[in-house]
Amino acid sequence: MIRLIDDFRVCFAYHRSIAALSLITLSTVFHFPNPLNAMQILWINIIMDGPPAQSLGVEPVDHDVLKKPPRKVTDPMIDRRLIINIITSAVVIVVGTLCVFYAEMRDGKVTPRDTTMTFTCFVFFDMFNALSCRSQTKFIFQIGFFSNRVFLISVLLSIAGQMAVIYFPPLQYVFQTEALSASGNIEKFEAILKCDRINLEELKTLAFNGCPTDNGIRSLTWKILLNYLFIDRTKWASYLSKQREHYRGYIRETIIKPGLKSTSHSDIVDHPLNCAADSSWTAYFKENEVLLQIDKDVRRLCPDLCFFQRKTDYPCAEIMNQEVGFESLRKRIVSTSLKVESQSHSRLTGRLEFQSNKSKCPTIDDNEYEVLANGSEAHWQVVERILFVFSQLNSGQSYVQGMNEIIGPIYYTFATDPNLEWREHAEADTFYCFTNLMIHLRENFMKVYDKSEFGILGRMQKFSMLLRELDKEVHEHFEQENLKPEFYAFRWLTLLLSQEFHLPDVLRIWDSLFVDHEKYLDFLLYICCAMVILQRDQLLNGSQAQNIKLLQYYPPDTDVHKILQKAVELQRIHKA
Repeated sequence: MIRLIDDFRVCFAYHRSIAALSLITLSTVFHFPNPLNAMQILWINIIMDGPPAQSLGVEPVDHDVLKKPPRKVTDPMIDRRLIINIITSAVVIVVGTLCVFYAEMRDGKVTPRDTTMTFTCFVFFDMFNALSCRSQTKFIFQIGFFSNRVFLISVLLSIAGQMAVIYFPPLQYVFQTEALSASGNIEKFEAILKCDRINLEELKTLAFNGCPTDNGIRSLTWKILLNYLFIDRTKWASYLSKQREHYRGYIRETIIKPGLKSTSHSDIVDHPLNCAADSSWTAYFKENEVLLQIDKDVRRLCPDLCFFQRKTDYPCAEIMNQEVGFESLRKRIVSTSLKVESQSHSRLTGRLEFQSNKSKCPTIDDNEYEVLANGSEAHWQVVERILFVFSQLNSGQSYVQGMNEIIGPIYYTFATDPNLEWREHAEADTFYCFTNLMIHLRENFMKVYDKSEFGILGRMQKFSMLLRELDKEVHEHFEQENLKPEFYAFRWLTLLLSQEFHLPDVLRIWDSLFVDHEKYLDFLLYICCAMVILQRDQLLNGSQAQNIKLLQYYPPDTDVHKILQKAVELQRIHKA
């Protein structure tokens, strides 16, 4: 007896192959991010060409096939109807997969979660397609869902394999996947942040893997991780009101009162030429030196981003409501005749390693700033005021060049919060979070601590020792080439990599760093080692000049998720 098999079942492989080929082709032609990596595509071919495809060959015979008229010898094996069915199925798979991919890729960056969701979606589309291929003319309920037990077992095994790829850590590393949950990260964060008493450990675990940009989650999470907000939400309202009023008081003491006093001519004893140590003019000139350095730095904050040149919706009312003769920070800068050498407060100039990685970006000419109407302020002016207040309240540390690169991402995150109340008070909140962070970073900016355990030289020594333990070959090559950490890692460690990557990537890195900031940012050392090791082939084959250039101008488009994943792996290996 001759057994007949439907053409539609035989052509199951065409659906998947055309869908996969179309998906990759569309992504390449239109320069879309690739939704699947090579290992994931290989896995799809294995599990689909394997058990499910083979089990279709033992599908029970459909007796209605014998009732069909004989096929003509001249008829093509793949007729028009079959081609339409194949194309239709492929289109459904491709469109469905791309919709899931772009729905997940909300921040414009491809993350392991995005590719995992896309990868899993494609696999389950194929599973459903295999189910539909059991018959060309009948519904699954007509032919019997359990009539082909071999097929069901094959599908279950394929699903089990897919789950292992998603949830088994060694396979996660191979296929670059991430564990998925019934509720997304946003729901998890919101569930924790809405509790009257926030579970800090759970929040840290989530934040370490990246904070969503939606609903102000990153902004609120950072405020908690930087010890600005209590884990007890019931205390937030009174505490925030008190802290924000204190900040307004700081502005009055450091900016408004001195500005009003400078317009008064009642004091005829003190004068600008008075060289006495207790002269208010001496203090005024010293403050101007700091102010000029701050102004120079914040004007070009994030030159590849126009955000800081735009006007803020919430200018400082205390400043804007002053009388006409009031000398604001802007007037002090314009009117002063002091010329300050930039290196007097700089930790980042005069050293080879401190050429900014973002210097390749188009710069903004001083004359190209938007002219703002009276009563308006640009975001960079808000940052300038925060840093000036900080320098006045921390006279022992004052302001040092590079602090602007630390405060910039924090202010950007808070000032773009979708919650209007949080956004309105972004200036005060940024001041307190920056102050708390500087408690752990101050050794990086004070020369007196350079040789201490937590000073910048001590941290570079720790980095060098860690690199030697994790990749001895690269470390020895650096020793032979006399490529010292001072040539590249100084800026990495001092500025928390804020100059090495684009701002969205910096924010993602800081999600993980802020979880660890109370341990002196030890995870930063593993990230720096990961950055080196991921470039090891080029570094081992490059000359000293080439390697210095590569590390000083680290490729800013490098996938930071791969760097963080490598850093976690290195940390696990080192502590094992």
